[in-house]
Amino acid sequence: MADFHRRAAATHRELDDLWHTALALDGLAGALYDADETEEARRHWTEALHALATYDDPRAAGLRDRIVAALG
Repeated sequence: MADFHRRAAATHRELDDLWHTALALDGLAGALYDADETEEARRHWTEALHALATYDDPRAAGLRDRIVAALG
């Protein structure tokens, strides 16, 4: 599952699509966390937060809150 999210994140980065990049990075981080690769997961969650920085809609705020909680 991580490979799918990794490819999706790369594709959305190339397209300068920050919203979908953030979603893909969140998915990648979740898959890595489930595989006990917590440091790499944290790195991708942090990158997702940066991608979400310009969004202020409720869905983005909810995703940002969930990521912040996952980062502890």
